[in-house]
This record gives sequence, structure tokens and C-alpha cells, in this order.
Amino acid sequence: MMGCYGIGVGRLMSSVMEVRNDNKGPIWPMSISPWHVQLIALQTNKSEVIAAADKIYNDLTLMDIEVLFDDRDDRPGVKFADADLLGIPLRINISNRHLPSGMVEFQYRAKKGESAFVPIAQAANQAKKFIETALRDIDDQADRLTEKTQEQFKCNN
Repeated sequence: MMGCYGIGVGRLMSSVMEVRNDNKGPIWPMSISPWHVQLIALQTNKSEVIAAADKIYNDLTLMDIEVLFDDRDDRPGVKFADADLLGIPLRINISNRHLPSGMVEFQYRAKKGESAFVPIAQAANQAKKFIETALRDIDDQADRLTEKTQEQFKCNN
């Protein structure tokens, strides 16, 4: 009888989800998240909201950033709950409330709802910086863990 003991994508994802979650859903690390950014257009009946969302979406995709664009005609609470269930690291909310001041809202999934307001013109660049920083932080954590493990191994031998 033959067995297969590989790690497989399904096992890996469920292991990460078991460790990185809260009561709302998974909190994917940037390095394995299916998308880097979730773009949520609120008040989809407003042409200025859709225009701003389309511009940011196009800017992000031109930078090769993986984006999930939620332009469904649903209530904000439904969209936010679905976003939490997906666990995408960065959520950009575009609403009629902040557009007059030229801003969009960035929400960081790993920081339990912490948010910042960013000018529309800088949204794509700020998202790219956030992604690069998150990926660099993961690499730094891995390096520190490797060094710690190597030190422990030296002490035990």
C-alpha cells in the first residue's frame, strides 16, 4: 500500500487559517493571500464612487497588485462582513462620505479594524507600499526565527 504525506495547498491553508484568525474570519498573511487588496465601492448608485473605484482598481492592476473589486449593490455591512470572511490583508473603502474631501479609507485586517484615510491620488502607491512592507516584515520574521532556531541548535549540541 502506498501513502502520500505531502503538505498540499489545502493543508497549508487550513494550518495558516487555524493560527491566523479572529472571530470574524481568517487573517491571511500577505505572502499567501489570494488577493492583496479588496476594493469596496459603497453607494454603487453614485457615479463618482464608481469612477473613483474604477480609477483605483486600474491603478492597482497596472502595478500588478492582486485586487478583488466588490461593486455589488449590497449594504455596506454585508460587504464588510464578507470582506472579513475573506481575510484579505488590505481593504480600501470608497464611499460618498469621504469622496468630497478626496479621501478613501484603508482598513488593515491584521490590525483589527485599524484604519487610515488616504488621498485618492495616492491610494495605489500607498497600497503598494503597504504590500511591500508586509512582505518585507514576513521575511524579517522568518530570518529572526531561523537565527533563533540555529542558536538553540548550537546550544543543544
